[in-house]
Amino acid sequence: MATKVIVPKLGMSTEPITLVEWKAKEGDRVEKGSVVLVVETEKIRHDVEAEASGFLHIVAEVGKEAPIGSAAAFIAETEEELEALKKGEGVAAEAEAKKAPPVEAPAKAKEAPPAEVSVAGTKVIVPKLGMSTEPITLVEWKAKEGDRVEKGSVVLVVETEKIRHDVEAEASGFLHIMAETGKEAPIGSAAGLIVATKEELEALKKGEGAVAAKPEAEEAPGEAEEERILISPVARRMAEEHMIDVSQVAGSGPEGRIIKEDIEKEIAKKEAPPVAAADMYQGRKVKAKLPLTGIRKAIAEHMHRSLSVSAQLTVMGEMDVAELVKLRKKLVAQEEKLGARITYTDLMVAAVAKLLKEYPLVNASLIDNEIVQWEDINVSVAVALEEGLIVPVVRNADQKSLVEISKEVRTLAKKARERALAPEQVQGGTFTITNLGALGGGYRFETVIINQPESAILGTGGITDRAVVREGKIVIRPIMTYYLTYDHRVFTGAVAAAFINSLVELLAKPESLAK
Repeated sequence: MATKVIVPKLGMSTEPITLVEWKAKEGDRVEKGSVVLVVETEKIRHDVEAEASGFLHIVAEVGKEAPIGSAAAFIAETEEELEALKKGEGVAAEAEAKKAPPVEAPAKAKEAPPAEVSVAGTKVIVPKLGMSTEPITLVEWKAKEGDRVEKGSVVLVVETEKIRHDVEAEASGFLHIMAETGKEAPIGSAAGLIVATKEELEALKKGEGAVAAKPEAEEAPGEAEEERILISPVARRMAEEHMIDVSQVAGSGPEGRIIKEDIEKEIAKKEAPPVAAADMYQGRKVKAKLPLTGIRKAIAEHMHRSLSVSAQLTVMGEMDVAELVKLRKKLVAQEEKLGARITYTDLMVAAVAKLLKEYPLVNASLIDNEIVQWEDINVSVAVALEEGLIVPVVRNADQKSLVEISKEVRTLAKKARERALAPEQVQGGTFTITNLGALGGGYRFETVIINQPESAILGTGGITDRAVVREGKIVIRPIMTYYLTYDHRVFTGAVAAAFINSLVELLAKPESLAK
């Protein structure tokens, strides 16, 4: 009696299995325990071994899918039995084998509730950060595949356009990574799984219980056309991971089917070092290419959107800050007594917070065709990072003393540089200050971009000694440049000028800021 070569059930999947390669030819003698067939699912490849010694009769072609539990071939005990199978004798047995139900009946499989991962374990969930519903970028795994992690330890770093966030392990165990760094992942999806034992980890690595983890299991709208492309599950997954357009790939499998080797060739093309000609662009030599991803990409998109959705104008000028310089020197001398080292940024936050009470249109936003004037006065302070600027918020700045503002600005800046800001610390600003003078550079002007949905942003340059005319005489005075960008849809140039004039007057007599 011939022995069947059965298409195996791999993991929890009930989908047909793709036959990749026969390790022996039709009629070859095979030995029990030897690998005769290679199959694959979306996740893994698997070697199918012969259950008996004998002569191989192949009934299923490579490159095609076959139902779980069906016979891909028969192993005949004798050459006579092999000839009988070739002539069609025993075809009834073959047909009967093909009709055999899979290990788990489809009806039963359909009744099973969809699960992201079938193996018992604790998911490493992509968190929701603040009010954003956009996908989160995975920045760094703090542990490698298979590492043991402890409950409460940081296993993953993610980021949005504003902050980075550490994701902690919800349980102790062994880490199985399901999502790559550098890619975006939907909020609430599982980026990894923590299992209790190494046996469960090995099961996941082999694909057992992991097939249902992909959110693509349910066909998304608009994917029907792509589904008509003949492509093996493994090849499809590889193409998605490496962002390869399968519609542009020529398949080398049966009937033009795209197989793993085709995608590997495309990956090699993408990863191949550029030829010398590619290092030139329109006559210019390329030194390096920095990917526009993560925080850098989010900031770029946010700034571009700000310019496209608002009517921005910038008014520039300079202020005599001799009295402000005197006040700051006095406050620095009292650092130990105050418990804070007061900076010019702190003084500007206090001054702006005081004035925003008098200018409600400056402390406003245009939302859904309505100018919304805010009761809260929340001053955002720009902090420079390698990837760009981030703007943590000093909430209710008008209700805080100068020392309280100074301590909060210092704490927020430190958290910003450590990527440790909480979502609520970068949301809800009503006006932004960016002090480029703190970075050096002295006398300068720039056009700063509004941090949406605010209506204005004030930039200040460094304080430098300049020659100015006072009472008909040329004297040297400490001068600070300013540049106020405002949304002309919310308030006019007259309001902007009045606001700046009030700021100049306040900084000329700044003693009230120290109270």
